[in-house]
Amino acid sequence: MSLPPAILREAIRSTDDPDKLWPVKDLLDAIGLSRVTRKSLLYHFRGVGKKEVSLRELMDMPLDAPVEGRDFMWPPLYRVRGVGK
Repeated sequence: MSLPPAILREAIRSTDDPDKLWPVKDLLDAIGLSRVTRKSLLYHFRGVGKKEVSLRELMDMPLDAPVEGRDFMWPPLYRVRGVGK
């Protein structure tokens, strides 16, 4: 059983380590996403085989990054189905 989001948020703050890995579900619960965005990210991380993710990796997802084989930048978060529409 997962901890309540408020307790998870406090654990993340008190750890003070953006590179610490957290279970995907716990981290997404703690940051308080909408149901649709949370579900999309759960499917995304499951699809890429990630059971844990760091806060830094999650925070980097909305930042522009090069798209392989293209000459433009696109945030990785926009590649997640159901996010960014």
